[in-house]
Amino acid sequence: MELVIGIAAIVISVFFYQLQKRSGKKTLDVILKRMNGTKTRLDPNNPPPIPQGFEEMEQKLSEQLKRGEPISILDLLKVGVIEYARENYDKAMHYFLVALDRAEKANDKTYMSTAIGNIGLVELAKGDLDSALKFKQKALDLDREAGFVIGQASELGSMGLIYLKKVEYAKAIQCLSESLELYKTIGDQQGQATQLASIGLVYLARNNYTEAIDNLREALDIHRKTGNGRGEAQTLRNIGFVYVESGEHDVAIQYLKNALNVANQHGLSDERDKIVNVLDRIKHKSKEGGKETEL
Repeated sequence: MELVIGIAAIVISVFFYQLQKRSGKKTLDVILKRMNGTKTRLDPNNPPPIPQGFEEMEQKLSEQLKRGEPISILDLLKVGVIEYARENYDKAMHYFLVALDRAEKANDKTYMSTAIGNIGLVELAKGDLDSALKFKQKALDLDREAGFVIGQASELGSMGLIYLKKVEYAKAIQCLSESLELYKTIGDQQGQATQLASIGLVYLARNNYTEAIDNLREALDIHRKTGNGRGEAQTLRNIGFVYVESGEHDVAIQYLKNALNVANQHGLSDERDKIVNVLDRIKHKSKEGGKETEL
């Protein structure tokens, strides 16, 4: 009798384990579907939305990885991108490394370059510019081998910004200009706008305010035509910042107010905070100079 009861208990335990496993997989699949719009290639200027239930899904995904269960490279990259957006850089790195390992085993150069490029941006976020540049160059080489034009454009754009941080302006302009031409080749307007804005920031760093404004205004026109609210708000903010640096505070305030309106219209709270910070900086500068600026 005891043997029968013991066997029954084991059967019931196995049943509930399988039921729980199926339920967990269903939950995981549902949340993974919410990441359908998440891109696999990191774009720090356009963070992805965090899907509802993401933390639960990430925990289940981590458990699956430990059990050695199959997970697509696509999903691994997307989870890494979201973890990056949440500023969980160690977790993001973990998923990108797992994705890279699987891409290498599958000899998929597109996914390999994507994972390596993303790793480069994690290194950049951590402040290791040389390591970031090394990974970005490796990703660029793979994209060139595979003839993946948009990948090349993306990596060159990232490298340009790294060179800007390294205060190597000539190399920054070279990379960003090459990226811009590639985006023009494939007709990617958002890519063009991003590189024009980045080129504007390089000119700003060189105190060439005229060239900075010209490039940023060209980027702004594209963002407005394509309806990219985040891009419009960011570019208006950057134009305002150029005028701050050139000492034209009244003009700067007008652009920043426009940027604030766009950010509010699109619910961009993170961008709104950046704009307010620049406005506060102007007010502080005006007080130091003995003049109260009306904001």
